[in-house]
Amino acid sequence: MKRIMICTLISVTSIALSACNDSKKDNPPAVSEAPGFIQGDILHTQYDGVTDDLLTAGLGVSGLGSGTAPVFSEPLNPSSAELRQLAIYNNYRALVDTSPGGGYGEFFGPSVGNDTEG
Repeated sequence: MKRIMICTLISVTSIALSACNDSKKDNPPAVSEAPGFIQGDILHTQYDGVTDDLLTAGLGVSGLGSGTAPVFSEPLNPSSAELRQLAIYNNYRALVDTSPGGGYGEFFGPSVGNDTEG
């Protein structure tokens, strides 16, 4: 008897809840419609993983371990890729000890275990 009551309660609840969802059937949202708070165009960027990867921004192990930060080709008008590269360089060096003897490239870092640049 208890099992019949539980099944009845579940079915009545599901029918009642499905009746509440009728407003979406009349006016379904478009599949590729952006939310209202997004203004302007959405930009997409692809990274090939060889010359420009997500971890090192194309700097590789030697670029991240270098004491010299990457420079902009036009200092007054840097590209978004150059800004991204400088941000990754600064953030990586702020968190990781890249000095000789600090373990970078030997115990941790992008090339540990595969003898590549990144």
